[in-house]
Amino acid sequence: MGKGKPGTQRSRLIDTIGAFLRREIAYGGTLQSDSRRLYSYLVVIGEWDRDVVRLPESDRFCSRTTSRHRNMLRAMATAQGIRTIEEVAGLNTSAPKKEES
Repeated sequence: MGKGKPGTQRSRLIDTIGAFLRREIAYGGTLQSDSRRLYSYLVVIGEWDRDVVRLPESDRFCSRTTSRHRNMLRAMATAQGIRTIEEVAGLNTSAPKKEES
């Protein structure tokens, strides 16, 4: 796969993910951002929770394209220093909270 040129599907995907990470509304083919959630084929693949992006469990994703969109979101968020939390069947993989004494 070559690098995307302006106006290509890949650049539209990157632009839409970037808009989501800036909490903006955007539409890019099969990806949509309503500023709070990022959708791939109408499936939520990312959601803002304060200053963290939650990535819902990936077992639900049967589409290779949706999985690729989710991986792009994770990579772009990490590159921008935005923390992500991967949710797994009702749990998440974030660091455990300290118990208050």
